[in-house]
Amino acid sequence: MTFEQQYTESDFLKVIPYSNPISIAAIISEIGCAKNTAKRYLAELEREHKITRANIQGSIHFGYVRIPSQEITLEGVVGPDGIIKIDDKFKGSKYKLILYKDEDVNL
Repeated sequence: MTFEQQYTESDFLKVIPYSNPISIAAIISEIGCAKNTAKRYLAELEREHKITRANIQGSIHFGYVRIPSQEITLEGVVGPDGIIKIDDKFKGSKYKLILYKDEDVNL
């Protein structure tokens, strides 16, 4: 009999917001896992700097919030059609793009 992982990091990241900390009890309820399973995943996500503990407003307890991903710097050119081509590895992801005009580029 082989061990099959029932949960993944992404299962946990999907329920942890970027603001308004969520308690471990709420995470367990959303995912449907055991408390020890949640603690292991949350500890690993903290070590990887993907989440952090935060005080829950009006409570002595803490919850978890996601840490925004590191900035990615991409250089490229906006084509004459106004479309920016981004590598396929970014498909399906949500990004905030900040564009700076490079005066040295001629189309």
